[in-house]
Amino acid sequence: MDVRAITKPVQKLSVSNIHSGIVCDKCATDPIEGFRYACLVCEDYDLCTECYQKKSTSEDHRAFHPMLPILAPDDLAKALKNLTPSQVKIFSCPYCGDGDLAIGKLAAHCLEYHSYKGGKVRCPICVTFSVPDKKRWIAEDTLLLHLLMNHQNKDGYVLDLSGSECSVCVEQISTDDSKQLVCGHVFHGNCINRWLRNKSTCPMCRKDVVSNRNRTTDSDSDSDDLHEIEF
Repeated sequence: MDVRAITKPVQKLSVSNIHSGIVCDKCATDPIEGFRYACLVCEDYDLCTECYQKKSTSEDHRAFHPMLPILAPDDLAKALKNLTPSQVKIFSCPYCGDGDLAIGKLAAHCLEYHSYKGGKVRCPICVTFSVPDKKRWIAEDTLLLHLLMNHQNKDGYVLDLSGSECSVCVEQISTDDSKQLVCGHVFHGNCINRWLRNKSTCPMCRKDVVSNRNRTTDSDSDSDDLHEIEF
């Protein structure tokens, strides 16, 4: 299933489909609106829809590099809210470009076709959900190993919109001490409260949340919604 198909109704309802802080690396459109196309090979390369359709390239980016269409954070959270990981078939293989894969299917695909591939690629799950990572989402070993180590728990493969760390303090987030912003990203309650005293945007996606501060939700009082968003 194409991500552009499952998210079409959401786009009609959205008041904003902006990728705050993301600039098109070809035409310099700032910010990118609608779908952002992220290269899964280049370390940090994004295109707007127009430049993607023109198959724009650069000194490092080539036309054959797999690209992943990504919705803006708020639209993405709305589109995927009631879906399980196996229903979220929006990921592409960074090695060969096969698309419309759920996370489990992506892992199975890598096991069958790319288990020994060692080239540096970007994890499509981390890129989609802007998971903070010191290596800018580059899987230094194989993508399969990265999926097994970072996107799997005792219950199976998981999608994590917030990542395993609070991007404010860079410490692990526990379920009993977390707060979720309207954009879907989750932080330590104390950390995000301190952050929002001086800033008006989400630390991860830079979406303006200052007018919606009172809409943050404690995980212990609204755990069902949190689990729906985190899958």
